[in-house]
Amino acid sequence: MELFSCLFFQGQTRSILFSLGMVMAPSLTGAQDKTLKPDTPNILFIAVDDLRPELGCYGQTHIVSPNIDRLALEGSVFLKNYCQYALCGPSRASILTGMRPDALKIWNNKIHIRETVPDIITLPQHFKEHGYYTVSYGKIFHNKVMDDSLSWSEPGLAVESFHFEDYNNSNTLAMFEKMGEKHEGNNIVGTPTDSANVPDNAYSDGQFTDMAIQTMKMLKSSRNPFFLAVGFVRPHLPFNCPKKYWDLYDPEQIPLSENSVLPAYFPDIPVYNSNWMRHYIGMPKEGPFSDSLSNHLNHAYSACVSFVDFQVGRLLEALHEFGLEENTIVVLWGDHGYLLNDHGIYGKHSNFEKAVHSPLIIRLPCSCGNQRIDKLTEFVDVYPSLCELSGLPVPDHLQGKSFVPLLKNPDQEWKQAAFSQYQSGEHTGYSLRTNRYRYTKWINRRTGDTSGLELYDYHKDPNEERNLAASDSHQSIAYKLSKMLNVESN
Repeated sequence: MELFSCLFFQGQTRSILFSLGMVMAPSLTGAQDKTLKPDTPNILFIAVDDLRPELGCYGQTHIVSPNIDRLALEGSVFLKNYCQYALCGPSRASILTGMRPDALKIWNNKIHIRETVPDIITLPQHFKEHGYYTVSYGKIFHNKVMDDSLSWSEPGLAVESFHFEDYNNSNTLAMFEKMGEKHEGNNIVGTPTDSANVPDNAYSDGQFTDMAIQTMKMLKSSRNPFFLAVGFVRPHLPFNCPKKYWDLYDPEQIPLSENSVLPAYFPDIPVYNSNWMRHYIGMPKEGPFSDSLSNHLNHAYSACVSFVDFQVGRLLEALHEFGLEENTIVVLWGDHGYLLNDHGIYGKHSNFEKAVHSPLIIRLPCSCGNQRIDKLTEFVDVYPSLCELSGLPVPDHLQGKSFVPLLKNPDQEWKQAAFSQYQSGEHTGYSLRTNRYRYTKWINRRTGDTSGLELYDYHKDPNEERNLAASDSHQSIAYKLSKMLNVESN
């Protein structure tokens, strides 16, 4: 396959963070690594927070995402990609180290990777140590506190722990009051949405794009290849973005969840209760979200996706304008999915399909485009894959599998399963996804006993309406999947 040979290179602004004037030109003082070939590719590494595969290229026709869709058309979209943990900190730690949560001992947003694996070589650090200039803007590691200085050639701009205030529209509260939603006592962090009529860079994600483009312009003449990471915080709560992106949608056409209740026969495990959403003004303290409220929240989420999509388009245009497109690998990923009232939940915090199913798109600087890969992949696979595509050695600690062979031949046999996990109370749920089924075993961490089982057949039940784990007719498949899961989780 001739076209695949190029894979192997052998190589207004109200800022809540920093003003654009604080972005300094990279010094690029490091000497060129003589082991790198002249055509060693750059890496543009784009992270999107809480982005479920709610994109046109994933078949979601109600979403306006032309720039990400174009990226997918020019590259490869992984249709069955899964995160290792549906929470920002553990998921990002996993993709950035190539290791699973139990190996890292990172299961929440408070544990820094250097506390549990102090000598780990992260993905950007590995590229830095092989001659790359590495820099980030926005949310790559979980937040500024959790950022990793060893990963970057120079400090970029990491978001603060509370990057969620962003920009507030006073009209939003009036809208909630008109809808009849009450301001409950646990609401402490403002409104969950806004739609201010302001430029993109009145919001942090627009600023990150400005900074990244400015850096690209300075890096275009560098002798060193670059690893430029750009982390967008939307569509994470609050669902805040400029009004023009809201105006792309007809509110009456915004879809609601197809299943807003827990699966029948769900085990007796604590279920996430949309706690973070309920802290916002206008949200119910407990109980279900009304259809009118869900319609508004889902509209806001969609608008934020389109806002980020436009920022992605700006980055891609800058690559083209600066002559970098032909030697840059572009990777776009969402750190996990998100439940939009699916099972009655707003949030991730689970092993449900829409929480762990995560978008992944890669465009290579060649004609290997318009590939829709339906084989199972995981975020731990990204690190070894980028090493192989860039001609760098693959570190021994990685627990993923390079998917570069899939880029050559998407029809070949591949992984039998993808693995995720989540902690709920004193229970850990280990989850396995095959092409057809999801099997989850909940373990009581205090006793070591099995505290619940889940089994879903997505061919017959795509919305997880019934847990089949106790069904007599499914004991054979449950036993088979349990054996596969035990091998991975032990």
